[in-house]
Formats: sequence, C-alpha cells, structure tokens
Amino acid sequence: MLATKLRTITLARRIAVAASEPARSRFVFLEAYVDCQRQLSRQDNPNDLIRALALMQQWRVAFDYTEVDALIEAVRRTSALERSRVQFRLTMPDGSPLVSEQAA
Repeated sequence: MLATKLRTITLARRIAVAASEPARSRFVFLEAYVDCQRQLSRQDNPNDLIRALALMQQWRVAFDYTEVDALIEAVRRTSALERSRVQFRLTMPDGSPLVSEQAA
C-alpha cells in the first residue's frame, strides 16, 4: 500500500516536472476541460464535461503504469504535454486517435 502511494507521488512529481519544462509544455486537455467547466457553470450544460471526463478515463486506462520512466515517455508521445490544441492532437498511447475524434 505504501509502495503504491510512493510510486503515485513519484509519478505525479515527474509529470509535474515534465509539464513545467520551457513554455511549450502544458497539458493539451486542460483547456478543453476548462471550456467544458465554463459551459457547465454558465449554461448549466454538463454534456460536454461528461463526454470529456469519459474520454479522459478511456485515455488514462490505456497506459501501462508499471514503469514510471516508460509511462512519462508514453504520455509525451500522446502530445498531452504540448501547449497548442490547434497544432497538436491528443492521441492514445498506441498513436491512434481518440474515439471521439474517430467518430468526427
């Protein structure tokens, strides 16, 4: 139990360091999430937020969490740490598009 907590803390720290790298690094999904939160609070519409959270759950469970360094590299390959939603698209760890983008 303690080992799992320590591994999670280490992972969180390493991702925070990766995200704080020079200006280009930022979680691509964050802006979309904030937009969905605004829509919920301003228009009382939870639909996009629910879809976004379901999509992130699908994305999150697709990673292998056994090796921290490999996990961080896999997260980088998905463009999750990039700054621009226009220039970069978040992908699944295997490089495939997210399910919502496949339907579009």
